[in-house]
Amino acid sequence: MCFRAGRLAAGSQAARDSLRSGAAHLLLVDEGASANTKKEFRDAGAYREVPIAFLPPGALGEAIGRSVCMVAAVSDRSFAEGILKRLNTLTIDSAGVH
Repeated sequence: MCFRAGRLAAGSQAARDSLRSGAAHLLLVDEGASANTKKEFRDAGAYREVPIAFLPPGALGEAIGRSVCMVAAVSDRSFAEGILKRLNTLTIDSAGVH
């Protein structure tokens, strides 16, 4: 939904540009990304104070219809908050805590 609304910068370069311009409110990184990519965006997110969510391998690409996408930046605050809320709910549910 976020991707269709044009509020998702998909791909490493697009995510970098979104971070640098200050537009990113959330970084999404696929766990299947290389160690260097994960470190780069973990560090960049921390520096810019942008939250980062690591998704299971293949989940990001499947969610946006781009199988090789490893990184994306959400540029809408409401979408970012909604995604984080949903991810936190899924994490808690999968841990068996309700």
